[in-house]
Order: sequence, then structure tokens, then C-alpha cells
Amino acid sequence: MHHSTFAFTVFILIFVIIFVSLHAYIYYRTRTALELGKISSVIIGIFFSAMIFSPFIIRIAEKNNLNIISTFFAYTGYTWMGILSTLVLSLLFFDIIHLILNFLSKYIILNKSLLLHFNKYTFLLSTFITFLFTIIGIFEAQGIKVNKISIESPHLKKELSPLKVAQISDVHISQTLGFKYFSEITQKINELKPDILVITGDLADVDIRKNHRIINLLKNINTKYGKYAITGNHEFYTGVEIATEFYKNTDVKFLRGEFFKPVDGLILIGVDDDNGKNFDDYVATSEDKIMEGLNENTYIILLKHKPYVDENIIQKIDLQLSGHVHGGQIFPFSLIVKSIYRYFAGLYKISDRMYLYVSRGTGYWGPPIRFLSSPEITLIEIKNSDKK
Repeated sequence: MHHSTFAFTVFILIFVIIFVSLHAYIYYRTRTALELGKISSVIIGIFFSAMIFSPFIIRIAEKNNLNIISTFFAYTGYTWMGILSTLVLSLLFFDIIHLILNFLSKYIILNKSLLLHFNKYTFLLSTFITFLFTIIGIFEAQGIKVNKISIESPHLKKELSPLKVAQISDVHISQTLGFKYFSEITQKINELKPDILVITGDLADVDIRKNHRIINLLKNINTKYGKYAITGNHEFYTGVEIATEFYKNTDVKFLRGEFFKPVDGLILIGVDDDNGKNFDDYVATSEDKIMEGLNENTYIILLKHKPYVDENIIQKIDLQLSGHVHGGQIFPFSLIVKSIYRYFAGLYKISDRMYLYVSRGTGYWGPPIRFLSSPEITLIEIKNSDKK
């Protein structure tokens, strides 16, 4: 598998610059707030250096089957990534307040003691807030919720009504999320007794082709009309050939730029995530192209990883199932993500015919933390709305 070397290099360079800058800022704030000596500064500097390189250490250790090292740095490095992001935002907020107070002190009388010790007090407060958010977020990331949605359509045959579709998305099986968590997911799905299961991308961030326990869990999910999956962006990062081989070992049908008719009166369409354009094995066939020649009176479900809506098909399909956004995963970053994605989380009525459901994700990516955005399994019950 080959991808665009230039695009990948630019991405890595930007990531490193931002990541190093954040650590430099926290290092400066820690030293000045706590007035650390040389030994303490060196110890913190060594820790920060290890955390900066942790994503690369994880990848190298994983490729060389150094599981203990990759797991250790995954837990510490990714948890630290979550801590770092919250701490930076909190400290930046207080630094802005500090600048405003310094400016106002030229014109009004302010408590000099407050200004003198402002950095120290706000650093300690930010650390406490970050610690509290992290603990809550770690527990929230483990609390999978079942979200039940009900919609109606005249295009669903009465014989299929009600049709129960279970959706999981963005599980991100990794060094920190494995068999135990996925076992809980599959148990909850079986309890729902869905007619169909769909996996809308980003199932795994590691090679699970030979993970027989995960394979058996997927095999043991019982559905009436089958199980289906599509690529997310992480299937391309990890290797589409890995995902393809994995799904071949299960009874999950991997839909890539194609449609499938599991039962008379129902069509599923699956398209590749657009991040695959930088990779050689990307299937470029769009949903609009796949729709040509299909019976539009049939109930049609589109599986598409990112919640982008093609205006050409909003009167042709009934339901689009997407993920990718994670509901922002960690507040307040969710506010930034929400400003980027028009369709952020939950159910949207797109046209007279079409609904879109955007999953908050069933697992987590990177930090084993979710704050104000719990992981979910979605059960969508579709009923025939024809009153005749």
C-alpha cells in the first residue's frame, strides 16, 4: 500500500510542530508557576520528551511486535494527550484573563497580591480542573449507551416493518481498547436482536486479522438479514488489506463502492471514505454513481463514514448512517468540531424522503477519555408509514 508521501509528510510535520509547541507552553507554565529547580525541570523535560515521541514509539513497537512497550506508551501517551489538551485550554483561558487584568491595572486599582501570584494560583486550579475532567472522562468512555431511534417511511415494505438496524461506528480497537470492551458491545447488540448490523468505519487501529477472539465475537452476533461494514479513514491508515482480510474471516460483508440487496425491498449502499483518495486501493465509486439503475421505490440505506450529504441523492435514498465525528469526544473540543461539521451528532431530517443519523461513536480514538459525549450503540427502528 502506498499513499501520498507529500500529504503524509506535511501532516506529520504539522502534528509535530503543534505537539511540541503545546509541550513547550506547558513546560514554561509549570516552571514559572511552581518555581522549579534544575533537577525537577530536567525530570519534567524528560517526561515531556517521552510523551512527544510516544505516538511514534507506539507505531514502531507495534510493527515489531513489542506489545508490552506499545501498550505501555499507548496508555500513558494517549492519556497524557487528553490531559495535555484540557490543561492547555484551561491555562490559555487564565493567561488571557491575566493579560486583561494587567491592562486594567493601568487604569484602575487592583489587588497587587492577586496579580503577583496569579500564574501560580491559576496553574494549580487548571491542574485540578484537568484532573477532575480526566477522571470523569475515563469513566464516561467506558459507559456504552444504547440510543434507540424510531423513523417512518412509505418506501419500506410492510412485510419488513418494523426493521431494526443496529449501528456501531468508530470503535477504534487498539492497545487500550480490546476484547473486554468489544465483548460488551457485542453482548448489548445481541440483546437488541437487530435485523441488520452495520459498522460505519474505523473499527480498528491495529492489525486484528488473527485476533480470533474478536473475530468470534463478530461471528456470534445474530441478525436476520446480515452484517455489513464500510471503510473509515482509519482503515486506510492501518491498511485496507488488513480490514479486507479480517472481514473475510467473519460473516460481515465489506461494502466498497457497491450496493447489496439482503432481502427483497431493501438495498444497502457502502462507499469508501474520501481519505482513501491518497491511497492506491481506494474505490472511487460515489453513491450517486451507484444509484444509477437502482429501483428508487425500494428502501435504500447508505453507509458513509463521514457525515457529508450528496445533494444529488437526497430524494433518492431513505437513510444515511455515518460516524467519524465522535460527538467531539472531549468537551470543550466538541464545540470546535461542531463548528466544522454541519451534521454533528444524532438524527437529521435532510429531505422529504431522507434521514441522516450521525453516531457519536462506540469507542474512542487516542485518549481513553470521553467527556460529555458518551459512546453509543444505535438501534434505529424503521416502520412503514403507509396508512392504507
